[in-house]
Amino acid sequence: DITDRKRATDAVALLEDVGRQLTLSLDPTTILERVATVCAARWADWAAIDVLQEDGSLRTAAVKHSDPKKLESLVELRAYPRDPEAAFGPYAVARTGKSELYTEIPDELLVRGARDARHLELLRKLGFNSAMIVPLIAREQVIGTLTLVDAESGRRYTEKDLSVTEVLAVRTALAY
Repeated sequence: DITDRKRATDAVALLEDVGRQLTLSLDPTTILERVATVCAARWADWAAIDVLQEDGSLRTAAVKHSDPKKLESLVELRAYPRDPEAAFGPYAVARTGKSELYTEIPDELLVRGARDARHLELLRKLGFNSAMIVPLIAREQVIGTLTLVDAESGRRYTEKDLSVTEVLAVRTALAY
């Protein structure tokens, strides 16, 4: 199947590119920025990396969008307070250490998750077709999360994509 071969080729290219980026700096902030940039360019329409703080909160360390015109909306969306006790999303992934895969994201899920009308407007504007949230684990500890979202390209993440992203997350966490 040509689609499967293309996805496999894309996965290898992604891991090679991230591997290169991880060797170019020892600065943790730079590492996370570069990983998010590569992910948004090759594997997602937008990527965000959150780092676990000592108090258990998540701090956004990097956020990138493949369309620079949409970055401002993405930053505004990410500024909305998130529920640390949420049953799903970055906080749940950080708590459990288990990845989340959303092959399809219907509009009713956006409506349920919206905090207010502006939040829903941003969610719809940015588009959410498919998403993955993966823990960043180093030395058997969750140190953060990597969120990848497909919006415009129409890609639907699969279990294979999740496996690749989990490998990428481990490499990122160890370099961080």
